[in-house]
Amino acid sequence: MTESTLWTAIIQLQKLEMDSSLRESVEEAANLLTQGQHIEAEALVQNAQARARRAFEPAAAVQA
Repeated sequence: MTESTLWTAIIQLQKLEMDSSLRESVEEAANLLTQGQHIEAEALVQNAQARARRAFEPAAAVQA
């Protein structure tokens, strides 16, 4: 991901209602990106995106 893409993903994640653990991961990704640690930030963003997708999946899709 480019830096711009990472910032966009972070902003989108910050707009979601999420548990404190997920929010901390997103904030940590933003801090890492600010410090120039792109690889680490990208890993956290990808993890947060996956966790957010699982959290917002309809219950029927999870049971299938």
